[in-house]
Amino acid sequence: MERVLLTVVPYHRAVLVAATIGIAIAGGRVAGDPGEVGGWLVLTGSTALLALADVCSDLNKRAEVLAASAGVERRAALKDLYAAESQRKAYWLLPVGAVLLLAAALIYALGG
Repeated sequence: MERVLLTVVPYHRAVLVAATIGIAIAGGRVAGDPGEVGGWLVLTGSTALLALADVCSDLNKRAEVLAASAGVERRAALKDLYAAESQRKAYWLLPVGAVLLLAAALIYALGG
């Protein structure tokens, strides 16, 4: 899982945009029908991905600073930061967000 998260870090802006779009769409659906489970799942999953984008953005910025000051490759600095700070919240944000979004997709596919 660590390798997946470290792969997501450089693409934090894309995750941010996707999560924001998901929140906007789901927010409208939930406002229209608060009983719609799929809308709540998309809203919650997108919120988890938005939090992941924030954590990844912070890691990316600090890895760039560390790489420049220590004279090492940014990827190595990113691994060191991740290992040193043990980003436990980031570890769970991606799978939780993905599972919630997949559950919503399944509900919508089945006509719920």
